[in-house]
Amino acid sequence: INANQLENAASYITALLEKTTARKIYETSRSGNIVVDSLVNYKCSIAQKDNIEFSANIFIPPVLPFQNGTLTIILGNLLENALEACRQIRNGKRFIELQMSYQKEILSIVVWNSFEGERYPDSQKHFKTTKTNHARHGLGILSIEQAVAAYNGELITETHGEIFKAVVILYEGREK
Repeated sequence: INANQLENAASYITALLEKTTARKIYETSRSGNIVVDSLVNYKCSIAQKDNIEFSANIFIPPVLPFQNGTLTIILGNLLENALEACRQIRNGKRFIELQMSYQKEILSIVVWNSFEGERYPDSQKHFKTTKTNHARHGLGILSIEQAVAAYNGELITETHGEIFKAVVILYEGREK
């Protein structure tokens, strides 16, 4: 979408939706927002296959004042990062919790997930990738930051013990 390849983006989203409906995925998200519901339900089905507990509380209207591509980048990367962190857990509880709400022209997305091992932020307070090929990985948070910046929003990441928390705030009407 950012590269203005709208036809390719539309085809990609259509293919994702077709895969989702073909598998009869359990609907964790039923907000009426097809982009959010499809993405959350798809990621939930992946979590279930990987024996990761997944819960979601989503209170948003069917139509949000933010570009669907921006929401896909943010939510997709947050959930993919959480899935990856949970997959690395050898012993212990593997879980992802998503809360999403829209009130007073503010969209709030919060993801908590379990993880194992140490996480270290770099000089810009980005958590470094745990994958060996640093050149090809670790771009998810950067993509989220760029999408959030388009709405003069905020991304806050922190750890509490072995729980990672990511908070995204987007403000309606503050698009750059």
